[in-house]
Amino acid sequence: DLVSFYHGTQLQLVVYMNEALRRSMSEYPDKEAVSAAMLYYHVDDPIVEGTSGITPEAVNQKVREALRMKGIINSDGDILEALDTSKTAKSDCVSLDYDSKGGLKASVNAFDNEQMKLLSDYASYCLKTMGVKIKKGEIPLNPYKSSTADSCEYCCYKDVCGFDEKLPGHRKRDLKKEKDTDYLKLIKEKLT
Repeated sequence: DLVSFYHGTQLQLVVYMNEALRRSMSEYPDKEAVSAAMLYYHVDDPIVEGTSGITPEAVNQKVREALRMKGIINSDGDILEALDTSKTAKSDCVSLDYDSKGGLKASVNAFDNEQMKLLSDYASYCLKTMGVKIKKGEIPLNPYKSSTADSCEYCCYKDVCGFDEKLPGHRKRDLKKEKDTDYLKLIKEKLT
């Protein structure tokens, strides 16, 4: 989710990818390491709904759909082929969906090599910026809300932080959903 990523609340996946790239380049200094994908895998045993006459193959298909990895994928053709060789309309493994012409559907979170590098650089920038602020003792109350989340909803530190929207100056950041291209532009501006 580029909204959360841009605001620094969802950096984990890109930070892990940065470390994987760093280790790859360290191990193979004569090779170029490129991010292929940053995906979440759900470690669970999904319960699928079905009718009494559902076939075992249909159950297995529903389980595969539930376990399908979601995240960001590099749009490079060779990488896409390496991620899923089936080239079907919808991948069983990763969040790849193709249209009738063989192109990626707009719903796929796909970015080119330059954009993947931009995300990588921005995650590093955010970590450095946050580290400097923490070192200076700047740890403000800074909760957020979005159309899908509220950072205070399940927080177990409410009594400690003292955040209360009834108090003057206490306001949650509103993370508004914009187009990915808008956030990529904002990220590029911050890095320059």
